[in-house]
Amino acid sequence: MTDAQNVLHWLDSVRVRRSMYIRTISELETMVQGYYAALDTHHISESGPQLTQGHFGVWLRETTGWSLSAGWAYAIEHNTQSHVDVFDHFFSLVDQYRLLTPMITAKVTLKPHHKPTGKRRKYGHDKLMDRPDEILAVNYAPTSLNHLRHRYGDRSVDDWFLMLGNGSHETSLSDLVYWVSEEFGVDQSEWNFIAESTA
Repeated sequence: MTDAQNVLHWLDSVRVRRSMYIRTISELETMVQGYYAALDTHHISESGPQLTQGHFGVWLRETTGWSLSAGWAYAIEHNTQSHVDVFDHFFSLVDQYRLLTPMITAKVTLKPHHKPTGKRRKYGHDKLMDRPDEILAVNYAPTSLNHLRHRYGDRSVDDWFLMLGNGSHETSLSDLVYWVSEEFGVDQSEWNFIAESTA
């Protein structure tokens, strides 16, 4: 997928001809969610910062202090002054967000003995996550927002921004390394630390 085909460039088309696409910002959020569901179904990964709740939503909460419990559309709509168009407000926030650069800061290839433990991630009562072939640490430069990218044979899955036990998303590479150590038993010495690589 080329850079010209990601969700942020699609939003540029929406900005120019909004009435062709949507009537409300809630409709736009629903379309974006559908967009990402389609990418996930077809195992497609995009370059650039993601407009998901786990990325854009977290960044918005960290940047503004708003509650995002009802989603980013609701948060933006209810925090836009009456004299400001809600879509103009949304696009100004997106313009700030798209300046972030996802950077790979480290990666590790999992070996047969690296198995999910459930110490950090369980689904339902006791289902463990699938063991990826490779894990990448990704930072949204220049912020302190970091997440893990799990690579499987046929797909890559970007996790939400890592959250610490105190509820903060202000994290570091060492926090990601510790998370992987807890969940998969990967030692720090097994990581390949990268100076700079665009994700």
